Amino acid sequence: MLSRKEKKKDAAKPDNLGRALRKAKEAAEGTPVTSGWPVKDIGTPDLKYVRGANFNDFDGPFLLITGTDFHYMPTGDIYHDLVCTEEFSRLRRIKQLGTVGASLLNACQSQNREFHSFVAAGMMDIVLHRNNFSEHERKLGIAAGLYHDLAILPYSDQGKLIKPGSYEEESLVEHMIKKSALIKEMLKKHGIHVAELIAAIQGKGIVGKLINSKEGLDADNLSYLAIDQSWMCSGFNDERKKLCAEKGIFDQYNNLWNIGGEWVFDNPALLTKLLKFRALMYRETYTNVANRAKEAFLIRMLKGQEIGLDEMLKSGDEDFERWFKRIFGHKRAGLFFNIGKEPFAEIGREYDLSKLEQLRKEKEKDGVIVEHLKPPRDATKNLVLHKGKVKMLEDIPEFSSDLQEVKGTIKSWNYIGIYKQVEE
Repeated sequence: MLSRKEKKKDAAKPDNLGRALRKAKEAAEGTPVTSGWPVKDIGTPDLKYVRGANFNDFDGPFLLITGTDFHYMPTGDIYHDLVCTEEFSRLRRIKQLGTVGASLLNACQSQNREFHSFVAAGMMDIVLHRNNFSEHERKLGIAAGLYHDLAILPYSDQGKLIKPGSYEEESLVEHMIKKSALIKEMLKKHGIHVAELIAAIQGKGIVGKLINSKEGLDADNLSYLAIDQSWMCSGFNDERKKLCAEKGIFDQYNNLWNIGGEWVFDNPALLTKLLKFRALMYRETYTNVANRAKEAFLIRMLKGQEIGLDEMLKSGDEDFERWFKRIFGHKRAGLFFNIGKEPFAEIGREYDLSKLEQLRKEKEKDGVIVEHLKPPRDATKNLVLHKGKVKMLEDIPEFSSDLQEVKGTIKSWNYIGIYKQVEE
């Protein structure tokens, strides 16, 4: 909920309830996603909508996501200025899904953190513009989108395993921004204070909640789900395929409104379907069983290793891989980074988390290890517009069965895994 200070500030903004109700009605009548918006609202002062355009007329860069209506081109100086830094360019060298792509099943998953950050910034830009936020708040949102992953470590989540719990991007991003004279100069040029940017990236304030909601879906989630579905190379099962066919499912930045100082989705049925898709992505792609086994063994190998923080924050995936080969040798590195190898397998599960140490004593021999890997959050706590009223999605009976299914899928990933190396 908003603080008293934030509520007072938000009171000056137009109430979007009426606009949201009109758009929800048009959507129910089958109006195309963008045709319901005035032309001036499809883009922003810094972001041009280019769907159907002749790309030979533009130099780019283009932000185009297959299977979505997200077809934009950044045109404003703020995008150019904030991405032309060494720190942001590093994100191009970090794969979005870490070692998930190091398997035949997901070999084409080579999308990078740079593109994800561009898209998150674009979605922030669009939502804040359509909701009549000030130019300063909109630019703050762009900066938060571009820089929210600035301190991500090599191979994304796998890089954190060097010091589990210590190397988290939310806390490290402040270190990176304050250390860069060029970033501070560019932020100052656009009237953005470092402190307010850090607060937004950490999920504080109304702009912060849009990039980092903590409990529900936000621009960060909407960006990676839209991108990752477009990169799938192994095909979806029937359930995911059916969800992907839902019109507008990956364009839900179009459905977000600031009502009473909170972010509200205007299409609860479509949002529920996206949450189901997200849960399936975690089960079958992001934290699939083979990758969990690989991560469990990676935790053990990296335990006690040291890499300087500044070195990690300058490194991309290839730098980390070279370090790994130097420490553990090429053969061991191949087990984790070579496509075509599935050297680790899950051979058992235990859902009673209190048995972790007991199972380690009983099972850890002959190449078997036991680990509890943190499950993802279910992201089901979202405000929605339902029959003219703002409600929690979880409180609407017609969606409770689907949400219980989502929670059950995520909860099923909270277990102690027993893993074994099955290939040399």
